[in-house]
Amino acid sequence: MKNKPENIKIKLPEDFDKSKTWEDYVSAYYKKQGFVSFNNIEIKEDLDSKSSELGEIDILAIKFKGKTLDKTLIEVKSGKNVKISDLVFKLKGQSIYLNIPNISLYVSNQISLESKHKKIAENLQVGLYQFDINSHKTPEESAYVYHNKVERLFIKIMNDRKGDQKFTQLLQYYKKIGNNLFLEKPESSLKQMYSSFKEGMYLTRRTCQSIFGENSKIVVLEKYSEVEKQVYDYIENKELTNKEFLDSFEKLVNIWIAEFIEHKSRYNLLNFLMIYAIEFKPDLYNFLPENFKKAITNLKEDNNSFLLPYFWQVFYELLGGFIIIDPKYKDSELYLINKLTGIDKDKIEKYLLQYNNIFSSRKETDFFEKKCNSKILALKYYPEPFKGLGAYYRKLSNSAKNYSDIYEGEIAEELKKYNNLTLTFFKQEEDIRKKC
Repeated sequence: MKNKPENIKIKLPEDFDKSKTWEDYVSAYYKKQGFVSFNNIEIKEDLDSKSSELGEIDILAIKFKGKTLDKTLIEVKSGKNVKISDLVFKLKGQSIYLNIPNISLYVSNQISLESKHKKIAENLQVGLYQFDINSHKTPEESAYVYHNKVERLFIKIMNDRKGDQKFTQLLQYYKKIGNNLFLEKPESSLKQMYSSFKEGMYLTRRTCQSIFGENSKIVVLEKYSEVEKQVYDYIENKELTNKEFLDSFEKLVNIWIAEFIEHKSRYNLLNFLMIYAIEFKPDLYNFLPENFKKAITNLKEDNNSFLLPYFWQVFYELLGGFIIIDPKYKDSELYLINKLTGIDKDKIEKYLLQYNNIFSSRKETDFFEKKCNSKILALKYYPEPFKGLGAYYRKLSNSAKNYSDIYEGEIAEELKKYNNLTLTFFKQEEDIRKKC
């Protein structure tokens, strides 16, 4: 057997999607400040039709403050030929239409802002700022930026496979679960969001059934595990040009995309439930099933529930959908989460497992699994590239060179596995798309 790969630093293809880099860094900046951030959201009059779009929001940032919401519309421009005045007026119009008064425009620090631009922005109450991405390279901001890039790679793969009806439908569904944030009537937006959530239930299972040609849930999961193990064996042996590896890896990426969309739907719905718990009366969500109505009631009664949306963002995007519960490391892990979210250490696992209470209509359903002999608690079927970023963030936040510098034994090996699967995904993305 060849030597196992070293813990290589995760690095994106240098030419990948540079036009969105500034948006990713501004979004990451807001996330680090305690905002929940949604990127690249189209505004439409009617989500069910192909009616004219009312523009796109680069970033919607929401900070949950007790029983109030602080929403900000954000536009980001990095090019040198930017018409500042046009952008300011456009943003003001969108803010009026969406009834979101806080507006910010970020431009590259290489763009000089003239006094007339500042005056127009001031008169229209639009924040106008220069932004230097080189000043925003903290471990948290770097990890958030990489998370956005993985999402963009998934979307790019779907776009490149538009000839395949399965991927066309996945892409349409992905857009729908984001667009629903901006319907005018709140009761309609929640109904659409819940309808989209129901549509995406079991998306991963259906994708696996299509890929493996099997209907049995047990057989499908067995085949999924076999492909995952086969791919990692090839990575360990550095056989990344092997045809069997490429075929297996392509299947795995297809499944990761379905997993990503299914979890994205749940994540957006979690935020919707919190928004409704804060802003709206119970009669607006009477149509929901009992487990969701009960969840909203519990959120209303919990004085610390406003911390949950940010907690879920941290769990999904910084921590990779898993926490380390080995007694040797658990306290430091909970301390890290407390430092990031403000949630008391003794309440973190309780809030984490609320996921089951919200999304499970049956008591026996558990959306979490214990790995590494019960040393890691992880969301089931969360895409490996995101887990790799969670592992990488822990290495960055500990200023460590290797995972073995932080953890011992199988935990270090598991995190190295996540890391190397993510790295391989970045490396193989171009080869996979060439085969489409």
